[in-house]
Amino acid sequence: MNARFPTSSDPEIQRLVTSLYDFARDLDLQMAQQRQQGANFVSEPLAATTGAGNCLAWRNPFDQRIVITRVIVDQQQLAAGATMDVGTSAVANASSNNLIDTLNISSVNGAYGNISYAGVNGKDCQRLGVGEYITFTISGVPLGFKGNAYIEYYFCSPIL
Repeated sequence: MNARFPTSSDPEIQRLVTSLYDFARDLDLQMAQQRQQGANFVSEPLAATTGAGNCLAWRNPFDQRIVITRVIVDQQQLAAGATMDVGTSAVANASSNNLIDTLNISSVNGAYGNISYAGVNGKDCQRLGVGEYITFTISGVPLGFKGNAYIEYYFCSPIL
């Protein structure tokens, strides 16, 4: 047994303390493996629809927080007179612009990310809690728009 835990002559308490120690050790190993893996990526198609989060609402599928470090909108076809906001939200049907603010998707096809095309309110990274969303919202007329979203993220260490 580890010296950090109290000792007891009660076998049940010894078993519980050993179980807790093993759990903490396994959690440390899992987190170390995740940190060694580096960045993670997901790719999703974007829909040509209007409404808050209707273009895409990507839900954090993990049972821990993640940090979004990059969002790229790979625009393949234009949408005349439209803009896009991308950001984090507690719900799927809310518009947010804390990653990309008012990206013009009606002028030139290309790949646009939150680092170079953040806009006024966009930031280079955001935390995304368990069950929260990154929402992609088109304002204006999305007719003809086609594209994909690429999301880069890292796992957060657990809150102790």
